[in-house]
Amino acid sequence: IIIHSFGGGVAKTVLSCNLAKYFADLGIPTVIIDLDFVNSRLDSIFFDGQIATSKGSYLNDYFNSDISVDDIVIESSINNLDVVLTDPQGELHDIKSTDPELNFKHFEKMAILISGLKRRYKMIIIDAEGSIDYNVVNGFLLVDLSLILSNGNYSSYYGIINRAKLILQRTGINIRNDYLIQTLVPPNMKELGKLRLRE
Repeated sequence: IIIHSFGGGVAKTVLSCNLAKYFADLGIPTVIIDLDFVNSRLDSIFFDGQIATSKGSYLNDYFNSDISVDDIVIESSINNLDVVLTDPQGELHDIKSTDPELNFKHFEKMAILISGLKRRYKMIIIDAEGSIDYNVVNGFLLVDLSLILSNGNYSSYYGIINRAKLILQRTGINIRNDYLIQTLVPPNMKELGKLRLRE
């Protein structure tokens, strides 16, 4: 499951962490991946800002070098829940590149990551950055389900719907059970009324 939006401040990380803990508490082996290279917060949530591993490898390192999937998985203090962290201070030049060759390379690495994690975990939760950078699109394409969060205003709501449709059409994926979740109440009821009328 990828939890995504096309902007920040819509509670993606809150929902991601709660879902991950919920599945882990059910006894389901779960891993949560921090795919937010700008506002990474999983380190402070799960480890109080102190990485609980001697490896010290982040998702950034995985994309920018030849380390293995095992090198970036960190055991949390919660039973059945492991974490893959992103270093917001780390190298972003390749990860944020628009070069098609690099994009394809990162898509391959993301596919290997997801495939490797699926062998170990029954549930994979991806806390994605609030953008449409290719690393987020790659995650969106490789998962079974996406939860797309909106703050409820008109441009956010319809922007999300149109962008998601475009991504799925361009990739030939036409059958998906993705969900749009409104997380914040619009500024006023008039705005909400406009949304309902347009639907």
